[in-house]
Amino acid sequence: MALTTKSDLWDFWDKKVTPDEKKGFRRSFGQHPIEMKSGTELFKYSTPYPFNTSRGLWSPWWNLRNAQNILLNNGRLHLCPGLGEHLSRADFPGGNPVRLARVRSAVKHEWNDLQTLFLVQLTVNAWGMFGQNAGLPVSSTDPKFANVFFIGGAYQVYVPQLLETDLSCFAALSGPDTGK
Repeated sequence: MALTTKSDLWDFWDKKVTPDEKKGFRRSFGQHPIEMKSGTELFKYSTPYPFNTSRGLWSPWWNLRNAQNILLNNGRLHLCPGLGEHLSRADFPGGNPVRLARVRSAVKHEWNDLQTLFLVQLTVNAWGMFGQNAGLPVSSTDPKFANVFFIGGAYQVYVPQLLETDLSCFAALSGPDTGK
């Protein structure tokens, strides 16, 4: 079941989120708990389908579909861009939204081919951890990319413990990432 209080989120974050998962966030920006109301729309590029039937949980890694102000731990509001800005940044000759998502979200090819854009909506209120993607190596297995990094910097929200009924998937669009 989605976490429904800020204290539950902090408890989960401290006890259950691995150090490697926490490294997915840029330390300089920090991690900021946010409450999302039922009806909040999220998106992610992913393949396979982001629901894990053996665990009975959705992937916790998402992006906010609509631009919105997020209250940070320091009390300041921060404008988080949505999917529309992501798509407009990729709208140039030779631009590719999937490649832009890979670079800014720092998703290695061996983790995920990102061929499908999933649009979902929360069906419950939920707390998640908001922050920026940290940069990561392009590959852990290919030595020719040993010193090449994805820059990261996309805004993401980590929403743990989402049961199958906590999200409603209302669109999925496919397209290839045609280059490294």
